[in-house]
Amino acid sequence: MNYYNIIAPIPIDKIFTYKSKFTISNGCRVIIPFGNRKVVGVVESLTDDLSDDIIYKEVIDILDKTPLFNSCFIKFLKAVSKHYLVPLGSVLKGSIATTLLTSQNDITTHYDIKDIELCKLTQSQAEVYNKIKFFLNNRFSVHLIHGITGCGKTEIYLKLIKDVIAQKKQAIYLVPEIALTSQLVTRISETIGISVDPFHSKLSFKKRKNLFWGFRQGNLPLLIGARSALFVPPHNIGLIIVDEEHESSYKQEETPAYNLRDMAVLYSKIFNIPVVLDLQKDITLDGYENELIQCLINLFNNSQDALLENKASKKFIFIST
Repeated sequence: MNYYNIIAPIPIDKIFTYKSKFTISNGCRVIIPFGNRKVVGVVESLTDDLSDDIIYKEVIDILDKTPLFNSCFIKFLKAVSKHYLVPLGSVLKGSIATTLLTSQNDITTHYDIKDIELCKLTQSQAEVYNKIKFFLNNRFSVHLIHGITGCGKTEIYLKLIKDVIAQKKQAIYLVPEIALTSQLVTRISETIGISVDPFHSKLSFKKRKNLFWGFRQGNLPLLIGARSALFVPPHNIGLIIVDEEHESSYKQEETPAYNLRDMAVLYSKIFNIPVVLDLQKDITLDGYENELIQCLINLFNNSQDALLENKASKKFIFIST
């Protein structure tokens, strides 16, 4: 008999242990009895830390052959829980819709990518692009792009996304809910060469399910969406872009309450990938640098001196366009 620690979408600050005669991989979803009901949980780990005083209940069913969550994604959820002092079950329940968490992986949609040549970058755009591209090969870094709307930042982001896709990796392009317009999504889709709906809560369940599983399977290389898109488990993530990251709609007030900028940086650190933060020109850069550095200190429990040293060595890049 095997014993497993399981994350249940329950607002209680503990992980629950269940038994099963089957071997279950970490990150797989299982149906477990909880009180008088059945819930879908996620296997966190195999365990032998047992108590003689507890009668362990048995897993009812295993929903996945291949784990829904990889080890980095589980680590990310646990880090969110720790950072915001929120039960891990509440993070799971509040970040991924129950309808998606319990849905079946029966999606066979394939997304065709057209080979579209991008416009040539200007010299100033190319300088910014090359600094970020250096980190695309699985290296964590934080890049702040500071400039007015229409200055050419989006062209840089789209070229980076094309590079990531060429590496058989995925990108998440996060935008404020107010900016999730058909015009913006169409522009991104047409430039990248892939037609895709934006991921957000008001999208129909069928379309959200297609995007959710398409991204998890790796069939969908680019996920465009509001803050909930960050919590769609990836197949092979390579880049995160947070457009207009100062927008208030990036701050979730329901449990788990979080600032998307901070979570995008935390996610990138855990997955060891670059994150690009887009900041409008009317935001004071000097004050923002200090705020972001303090955010990094709080997230990673590092000293300010170490972070400033990393910044000087271009681990953290601040660019004004």
